Parts: sequence; C-alpha cells; structure tokens
Amino acid sequence: MNQILVNRRRFLQAVVMGIAATSIPNLHKLGATGTASSEEEIEILCGTLYAMGQGWLEIHDGENYKRLQVSENTSIWKGFETSCSSLTKGDDIMVKVLKRDIALRIWANLGRAQGVITGFRKSGFVLKTIRYCSVDKEIFVETLPHTLWQGGQLYPSPTSGKAENGNIFVDVIGEVIPEGLRASLIYLVPQTDERFENFPEQEISITPSGPYCTYSYAGYASWFNCPTGAGRCGTCNTSRSDQCAWPALDTCGSCSWNCCDCSKGCKNQIYLWCGKDVKVIDLCQNKSRIVYIADCGPCQNCSGFCSRKCNDCKGYVTPVIDLTRPTFAYFYDPATRGCFSCRVEVTVLCP
Repeated sequence: MNQILVNRRRFLQAVVMGIAATSIPNLHKLGATGTASSEEEIEILCGTLYAMGQGWLEIHDGENYKRLQVSENTSIWKGFETSCSSLTKGDDIMVKVLKRDIALRIWANLGRAQGVITGFRKSGFVLKTIRYCSVDKEIFVETLPHTLWQGGQLYPSPTSGKAENGNIFVDVIGEVIPEGLRASLIYLVPQTDERFENFPEQEISITPSGPYCTYSYAGYASWFNCPTGAGRCGTCNTSRSDQCAWPALDTCGSCSWNCCDCSKGCKNQIYLWCGKDVKVIDLCQNKSRIVYIADCGPCQNCSGFCSRKCNDCKGYVTPVIDLTRPTFAYFYDPATRGCFSCRVEVTVLCP
C-alpha cells in the first residue's frame, strides 16, 4: 500500500472537532482507517481490552471474547495518535475492523463532553456538563500542549478565575480519565440569544406514498457516549453500530432524560418511539445507514444549540440526530470530528 506521509502539524491543523468538524481528504491513505476493499466489509466492535500480544489483541464485550489481528497499518488513538505499547489491559476499546478480524483503527478510552466552564485549575478547567437541556454533573478537563483549540482559546480572568470570554459553551473530545477528560480537541462557541429563524433555512419535507408519509430533515449528525443498557430506551449496546438518539419522543414541552420534546420550537421533528428505524444519509460522501432509536437527543431548543455550525460540505447549523459512538465511527473518525452534514428520513403512517 502506498503511504502518504503527512507532517503532524499540518495534520492537526486539518483536524476539526465537534461542531467545527471538517473533512480530512484521503483519510484512508493517512492510515487513520486502514484500507478495505469495500465499506460493506467494515464493522465496529467495542469492549474492554482483555489481553494483547505480538500482532493481536483480545477484547471482551461483556459476553464474548474477540481476538483481532493488529498490523503496522493499524492506527491507534489514545488521547493522540500512538502505538500499541500505550494500550493497557482494562482500556475501553473501540475497533474499526474488516469482517475477517483485521483491525484498521483502534480508539482507547474515547469520550466527549459538552457544557459550560465553571472554573479553572492549573492544568485545565472544570466543566458543568449538559445532556439534553439540563445540567448533568461537573467534571475536570485536563488540557495539554498538544490540545487542539477551535474557535479560540480560554483564558481565566485574574480576578474571578472564570473565562474572560464570558459564558462559553465548550465541546470537548478526549481521553476519559478518572476525573473527567484529557482533552485532545476543544471547540468553543459563545452562547447566543439569537432566534432560530435568523439562521439559514434547511430542508424539511414530507412526501406521501399511499397511506405512508416520509419525513425528511436536513441538518447535521453528532455523536455521544451511550453505554450498554443505558439511554432513554435502555437499549444502547456498544456492540452495535446502528443506534441513535431522536429529539422528539414525548409531547411534553420539555427536554430532559424522562421528557423528550427536544425539537419543539426548532426543527419540530415528528414524534417517534424507541426502536423505530431512521435512515441517515451523509451528504458529504453519499453514504447511508439505517439506525434505530435508543435514546433522546440532540437538544435543539436550548440556547446556543440551533446556532452552532458544522463546518463541512454543507455547513448546517442544527443537529437533527445524535449517533452513538460506534455508529458515528461507521461514517467518520469520532476522535477527529464531532459532526457531519446529513439528511434523516423516516417513514410512518400519514396523520
């Protein structure tokens, strides 16, 4: 296989995370995903690193053990691009593989958090995380010299210890550590009070076909962590790469873990239910996948959510679906980006 060598600085400059995600040309050639004769041969496996040796590793998904081949073409991420020697037994592992069990890309302890800064420490900051439209918990985000910032960089005020930038919404991708996250990518966006209609209109269509109607929404897909057995439906499974969160499950006028009306006043997406199938079409690389609802989200009607932009081929500003981490990895590398422009389609009986 022909190798294309890329200067690390140029590579990092090309990488954009979270809402500022952008395409990295020829990612297969860069070794981030290895090579495959057909995308249909690709699958995503998740589990705990159980054992490893020369040219192989074994993961345990809670029920079964899976041994995978590792070669010099396998790329490995653990907070940054690294090698097999940095992997440790017990690591949370996600692997992109060929169905003949060849590992193309390995992610170790990959996590993501979104929220607002509440204070600074010497080596990072405290993040009040947000899931749905409510505060979840506070975690520590460690920053390092190689941490890549998008949309600016945070500086604490000398008097208050808070961000000089004001009330900043932060989207962090990095390695999970006991205190929270060790950030590899951080995107900052000031929260806004601008109304949703001030942003470019994006396609919403309804196509009837006999007794059925197909609803289509254009926006972007994001990703989130959903451990096995978790999620609003209790059906998230890290061994599956076909699950999602949908923002409209309940007509309750609120957006929380047990009350899912997170699209009202924004996209006003149709109300669906746990297990319903949804088609996700990537508008940048014309790739699609049928996914199934396992959770609630994304939260469109929170301040700042409808105004955030995915900087890729379409530049859409509103999330229309959340994909679980392995599902997003079927489309793109979740360590290097947090979104992609898409259209989601769902077919139900016409009202």
